[in-house]
Amino acid sequence: MLKKLKKENMGSSNLGWLESRFHFSFAEYRNPKNINFSVLRVLNADIKIYQDINIYVSELEIDKSLEFEIKENRQVYFVQIEGISSINGLILENGDAMEIVDEKKIEIKALENSHFLFIEMAKV
Repeated sequence: MLKKLKKENMGSSNLGWLESRFHFSFAEYRNPKNINFSVLRVLNADIKIYQDINIYVSELEIDKSLEFEIKENRQVYFVQIEGISSINGLILENGDAMEIVDEKKIEIKALENSHFLFIEMAKV
């Protein structure tokens, strides 16, 4: 199952000196339907990891692709940092995210030069 999360529907903050986007309920952004994705509750630059997860970051040039096998009882949170990519046929644009559950693999194709990260974790 793929669930696309458009950046326009995420929380955001602009303090003048810091612009933030909240993938999950955090600070002044409250959304009871978006508290977490399994064990993942926050996504930012200063977090320490105390979970069974793997983080992958990649860049793909336009029309290049890669495939990632998702092992049994695992799931993925995918963030399109820059560019536009197709993930299993669904388009993610700059800043969008996707929850990936009950898929055996993800096929990522760069529709323009793309930079992304994904977090692979235990399915709970």
